[in-house]
Amino acid sequence: MGNTVVIFSLPEEVLVLVFLELGLQSLVHCKRVRFPLNIACRHFWHTFKNSVLLQYWTELQESCMYDPLPDCEASSAQSRLEKLRAHRRVWSAFSWSDPEVIGDCRDAVCWAFIGDVLAIGRSGRVVCRQIGSASAHVPPRTWMVGHPMRDYSIAIDPAQDLLVVVGNAEEGSSTKVIFFKLSTGARHPAAYGDISVYEENEIRADRIDGCQVHGSRLGVLLRSHQPTSVLKIWDWTSGELIFDLHMHILWSFSFLPGDLVLLALLPDNSDVTQLFICDLSSGTFAGRRIVLNKCADNSQLPHICKFRFFAKDEEDVEMVSVRPIILPSQSPVSRAAGDISSFLLKPESQLLAVTIHLDRNGRINETTTLIPLSTIMEYVDRARSASVLHLEVRWDEGVPSGAHKLHAVTGFGRQWECESTYGTRFACLYQISRGRFEPRDSHLDMPPEVIKVNGEWRCTHNQIAEEPEGVHGRCADILLPRLPDGKRWEKVLLGAEAMVVISDGREDGLGITFGILTLQGPEAKESACSKETREEGMMPIWRRVPRSIVPGLLA
Repeated sequence: MGNTVVIFSLPEEVLVLVFLELGLQSLVHCKRVRFPLNIACRHFWHTFKNSVLLQYWTELQESCMYDPLPDCEASSAQSRLEKLRAHRRVWSAFSWSDPEVIGDCRDAVCWAFIGDVLAIGRSGRVVCRQIGSASAHVPPRTWMVGHPMRDYSIAIDPAQDLLVVVGNAEEGSSTKVIFFKLSTGARHPAAYGDISVYEENEIRADRIDGCQVHGSRLGVLLRSHQPTSVLKIWDWTSGELIFDLHMHILWSFSFLPGDLVLLALLPDNSDVTQLFICDLSSGTFAGRRIVLNKCADNSQLPHICKFRFFAKDEEDVEMVSVRPIILPSQSPVSRAAGDISSFLLKPESQLLAVTIHLDRNGRINETTTLIPLSTIMEYVDRARSASVLHLEVRWDEGVPSGAHKLHAVTGFGRQWECESTYGTRFACLYQISRGRFEPRDSHLDMPPEVIKVNGEWRCTHNQIAEEPEGVHGRCADILLPRLPDGKRWEKVLLGAEAMVVISDGREDGLGITFGILTLQGPEAKESACSKETREEGMMPIWRRVPRSIVPGLLA
């Protein structure tokens, strides 16, 4: 009774502050007290009911998101809560628009898609498109950013209003990095200036094979016909080169939270495939170039931990790659409250996609593992807390059994092509055919939407675990339109409320085709369902499918 008296003596504003310090599980438990059994529980329930800030904070945590703005008044909390609920409603409706096909991109050379902004690099310009949002009632908008580059790659960060262009102005010229404001095309005021990729007398690579930006970090991966790749990372706000690595068969990289970088290395006859995690903030790499020309030298790379892949006796690991994670930027630029989204994805809630190519008796099999980034970060925290240098983890032992594994399927049926992740959601593109003489078009498969509430999600074999606590699944098959000239959809990119599918026909002289699909509100779903019932024989653009996944696609 004494504790109850103390609780009642606290103002409701103080109770809200106490609740905001609780973990998500405790918040959800308090919020779900529908039938209070005592006065204290009833007091808790009314506190939740009356506090918009507490409702917003709880639903934000349930959505695996966070608010980048530290202060939140009651009035702004109400508008943010409405925006968050609208965002959750469109995902709950799970209704997708007909694909909007963007052809006439024969001069396209590169692209980037983050959140709701699609940027297409074309000759002398980057065409940017803000895809409309059903939840925020934002119409689409298109604009262009001109630049002098000829052969180039791009990266974007809408949270920082940043467009990065890396390339050459003309053949034989030096490779440079130019920083623009994404919204206007003006030079970005936070950038130190243009950056020269190569130092004087440094050997040039043949091509730019990757460009990523996270906060004040810019990473560029360069590759040549030689087995050694070059990864350079700058602080683009100061122009300082903080990471200069020349490494044997470095295939791909991705920034991780906490100023970390993940490196994927190909094997040779003397070693196995590995993933290295390096700390950019340690000062180990600043001011020096690290050259590791042999695979046996890779162990000399300063790192926190590494994952090693061991194949079976009849298998050889041919390649491992990581798909870059879209991390919410910690902007180095002071920004007004209206310049950034009200809520962003939590870094630890992202899914890391690791693709492995296995040569099994001359037959290549491809497997992609989707693993929560929080699992990877647990090993980083373990190495740091125990002061363990070079923590080594076997991939088959370190990856939990609950991780999703996507397998390429050969022959007739479904052949998986590509996957994309955004937060706890992922999409995969596969080709589908029925019979030797009746090939069908590409399909876009949205496997289960897995919402991580209590810090973990799991899958058993080909089926999502039957209603595990805090985990929800949703599937949809989305039919894509047939393309002319024998082209087919090859890539998929998943965003906040949209997807982009890509057909790259440059090798055949056909150019690049883009398709945009957007989430629609519940009212659009009801309208589409009514239309389908009226038009007999019409194939729906989306459908809900059972929890069991197509055998062979997920295992």
